[in-house]
Amino acid sequence: MNIVFPSEACYLFVRDGRIVVNGNNLSSPLTSNEAVVLNCGYYIADFVNASPHDVTEVLAIHLHPDILREIFRNELPDFVHTDVDPILPSKVITNSVLERFIESLTFYFDNPDIVTNDILVLKVRELILLLVQSTHAESIHKLITSLFSRKNVTIGEVIKTHLYGNFSISELAKFSGLSLTSFKNEFVSLYGESPGRYIRKKKIERAKELLLTDHLSVNEVADQVGYKDVSHFSKSFQSITGITPTSFRSNFKVKL
Repeated sequence: MNIVFPSEACYLFVRDGRIVVNGNNLSSPLTSNEAVVLNCGYYIADFVNASPHDVTEVLAIHLHPDILREIFRNELPDFVHTDVDPILPSKVITNSVLERFIESLTFYFDNPDIVTNDILVLKVRELILLLVQSTHAESIHKLITSLFSRKNVTIGEVIKTHLYGNFSISELAKFSGLSLTSFKNEFVSLYGESPGRYIRKKKIERAKELLLTDHLSVNEVADQVGYKDVSHFSKSFQSITGITPTSFRSNFKVKL
């Protein structure tokens, strides 16, 4: 199972269980009471459960640009630079102060009706101030800087990060900060074919590699290349290769 977050900075805290944050050719495992700061739009959180009965609980605090602008009152912090590279996942060592902050949020989760914009601003401000004083202050500075930076995410970066995710073309366009029409036109200029056809071909190429192994079922292969419906996966696979995934695997074994 994977969870996709909006394209904005966030703080992820694993209250219980284990997840792996994947994206941009990086993999960052997190276990209970560990946290990470990152630009969520570049990454996918995979829940890693030892059994179907395991429970994984993750707290995600999104640092919406509008909220941060409210916090900084149109006056940027001294550490904000004019340009910055995309934020890489940075683990945060959770101390007793951060743990108490996380515990204090439980009350608001239990009583969402009393949460106002003012309370939200105060809690986000509190989190940022705590993180800035932590051992990962530089990562927090970069994270906030990235929210005020005018640097755009390229289509290539979005495709590289989300190629095997279960995303629509409209969602990929949003990740790129483009309208659907502009995204399609720029994509064709870059790759020489429509985004739908290009992505489908790449997914099937990856699926063929995975089918040559015995440790994954056809359903699991479909899930790993971004197909939640195995029948849809089989239809796409056959439209490109001329045979079904099961037949492809069987033919390979016969040749051996």
